[in-house]
Amino acid sequence: MARVYYKELVSKFHPTVFILIETHVPFERMRFIWSKLSYQNVRIVEARGHSDGIRVLCSNSMMTMRMVDVADQCISFEISLGNVSSFCSAVYANPHVHRRMGLWNDLIKICNIIQGSWILLENFNEILLQNEIKGGAFSNVRVELSAVTLANCRLFDMGAIGRSFTWYRKVRRGLQVAKKLDRAVINQEWHLLFSETYNEVLARLHSDHYPLLIKFIRQKRNKIYGLLLDDRTWATETQVLEEETNSFFQKLFSTRENIDLNGMGDFSYPSFSNEACQRFVKSVALEDVRSHIG
Repeated sequence: MARVYYKELVSKFHPTVFILIETHVPFERMRFIWSKLSYQNVRIVEARGHSDGIRVLCSNSMMTMRMVDVADQCISFEISLGNVSSFCSAVYANPHVHRRMGLWNDLIKICNIIQGSWILLENFNEILLQNEIKGGAFSNVRVELSAVTLANCRLFDMGAIGRSFTWYRKVRRGLQVAKKLDRAVINQEWHLLFSETYNEVLARLHSDHYPLLIKFIRQKRNKIYGLLLDDRTWATETQVLEEETNSFFQKLFSTRENIDLNGMGDFSYPSFSNEACQRFVKSVALEDVRSHIG
């Protein structure tokens, strides 16, 4: 079932970087599937039983990915494509609270290493706000540890479109608990570099987590590849295109025809009398200003 879902995600969204958390199955058992989908393994932290596990996969051979730090609950790397580079961290926080302390320390360490834009895609296994849980208990103490770590790393939630919660589970007596456990957090540098990016919560299938899609919107600049000239021929040479474009805008905003400056005939121009002109340069007392205001 998971293999079919992965194929559907790749077919529909074509993600360049694919990050999986809480993987359960060893990567060797899935290597052939990902290879058929044209993804290469970048880095793996294998699962321990039914918890932990992070995989970072990439489908773009032109993209350079340099490892910055690898720990049990976090993989951090630098992504470079052309002259643009950014840092990314994939996080899966252990569901046991006492084991997350190592993660908080790792994130602070990475923050001190990174210089530049940084996005952190994570499942903290914890909410940050009271309205991020439905049907369960809210713990101020546990939330504070996550919030303080993000603040110390100068990271903030980039928000999301779609569903408000990213994790659902039915517990005792059919009660359904919903939480926002998965999110994308960024620093100010990342926000400025990729200001047109958005985070979408997708539909889930086999997991109790909803996947996230970080979508980059590339603003396309208008570019002229060819022009049909007056003689009905196509021009594609750069010099000809520039000359024709300049000529077009010159004709649009200017004219070479002789202009009759007296075409409007004689008429009296509005003017001020000498007395009125003297008033413009006359000194004004502070009392006069106050009397007119008040």
